[in-house]
Parts: sequence; structure tokens; C-alpha cells
Amino acid sequence: MLQALSYQQPKLLAFARTLMSDPKLSWREGLETFLRRCCYSSSGIAVLSAEEEQMVFRRLSPEEYQAFQRSQLILFGELLAVFGIPVATIDPRLFGNLALAMIMVRKAMPEGLPFLFPEMADEMVSFQIGALADALERARDAKPPHGENRPETENEP
Repeated sequence: MLQALSYQQPKLLAFARTLMSDPKLSWREGLETFLRRCCYSSSGIAVLSAEEEQMVFRRLSPEEYQAFQRSQLILFGELLAVFGIPVATIDPRLFGNLALAMIMVRKAMPEGLPFLFPEMADEMVSFQIGALADALERARDAKPPHGENRPETENEP
């Protein structure tokens, strides 16, 4: 399963680059298209359910888990770079958590999360994409504090 997730990373980056270099799309349109495709496309991003994550996690050694976390951190740092957002203004782990949580919840509705309101799923995703885009736009436009840089993504766990 982890190999399948790793296999999709270059494809996700290529798709994001294509969107961000499309002269017909604004920055925000490119970002929102990327996020929307991740939430809705069956050929988009493979995301494990909470149950699948727990099953895989129980079978990983600590070293395998750390290696996977590093690859995820690198992916989300590279996505931020594609979107023109310095990692000094938003932690790639926060971006990863927000994006993955949104995608996981949408893909789990209605079967996996029956107590949510499935009829509001699309409105929920639109709201979340807008809120995430707003936060990323602020991060993109923010100037990193002088002399303050986050560690390089390759060096973080």
C-alpha cells in the first residue's frame, strides 16, 4: 500500500505543475482545481481510510514509518513549492494534515462516516477548499520572519 502511495507522488506533482503553469488559470483556480480533483476524482489521489491507515501502521517497523513520514513531508513541501508558498510561512505537515483530512472525510462519506450529513458533503468540501486556499494565499503572500527558516524538509522526520 505504501508503495502505491509513493508511486502516485510524482504524478501529483506533475499535475500540480501543469495546473500552476496553465495561463488560463489564476493561482487560486489552479490550487482549487488540484484540491477538488484530489477530493473527487477516482483516478486522482489514493488516500487510505482511517481503518486502512491503522492496519498498515500496525505492520510497519519504526524505521519504515519514519521513512514514509519523510516521504510525505517531502511531497507536501514540494507541493507548497509548486504553489509558490515558502515552507517558512506554513509547515508542510500542517498543509498535509489539512489536505488529507479533507480528502479522507469526503471519500469516506456517506458509508464510512454515517453520522455526518452526506447531503452536505459537496458544500463542506467547497468551504474547506476555500478556507485552505485563503490560508495558503496568506502564507504565499507573507514574508518569512527575518533570519527564521524552517528546517529543510529532507531533515525532518
